[in-house]
Amino acid sequence: MSEQKSKEVDLRCRNAGITMHLPLGHDGAVPPQLRPFESLDYLCELWDVLRQKLIDDKPIGLAASEAMQILLDQLMYHPEGEKLLTAMRQKQKINECKVDQVLTDAKAVKLGAGAIAELDPYETEARTLRRQKKRVQEFKDEQRAKDDRQYMLLGDTDPQG
Repeated sequence: MSEQKSKEVDLRCRNAGITMHLPLGHDGAVPPQLRPFESLDYLCELWDVLRQKLIDDKPIGLAASEAMQILLDQLMYHPEGEKLLTAMRQKQKINECKVDQVLTDAKAVKLGAGAIAELDPYETEARTLRRQKKRVQEFKDEQRAKDDRQYMLLGDTDPQG
């Protein structure tokens, strides 16, 4: 029985993207500098966090720096780098639209918070407000998970920075 020497990941959004083969370390895990390549969401988070750190002139850890260098090499020199960039852009656009929708939902929920209890549970307005409230809560939960992932992905950076 042979050990798996690489992990295949599909970095796609809609019809754009690439499939990568990530080499595994001696312990069978993906090395820290390649963890962001496990999903398109992780790559977008890496891009956003490091961009903000550069803007704020804050230090970047070794694993995060190496991950960004690998990403830039993929985008510039890999024959399918443009497809990966397109997938990242599409994913960012989807995430931006999702944030806009959640902000709209949060406003509606805030304005109609008292009305939910007063409305007939089968009325369209009550159901709409409940769905909006649920989307806002799911978004908050996703943000907490995203923050945890950022510390995992960029674990060697300053947690306060």
